[in-house]
Amino acid sequence: MNDEQFIKAFIDNYNRVFNYTGGQDPQLTMFLASTYTFSKKQFSGVILQKIIDQIEEKTRSSSIRLDLKMKYKIAFQFLQQSNIDEGVQSLIKKIKC
Repeated sequence: MNDEQFIKAFIDNYNRVFNYTGGQDPQLTMFLASTYTFSKKQFSGVILQKIIDQIEEKTRSSSIRLDLKMKYKIAFQFLQQSNIDEGVQSLIKKIKC
């Protein structure tokens, strides 16, 4: 990916994140846009929300409470894995220790 392609991909991801989050948190918007761009992925709020929903479902019965920023960051990490359920269970175990 050359510089021009990278800049276009970043702007596209930034706009997608901004539209998804409403631009309420500029730092989060920049974090997500840059993380997706550096990972050569296109941001999808639908996919990210599905993962966040899974995280919330799995952690509902525990005392674990994550703020929205942390949910976005963790969801992106789980997006990199093939087994999201396994990742969530591992996270719960680590936090409880």
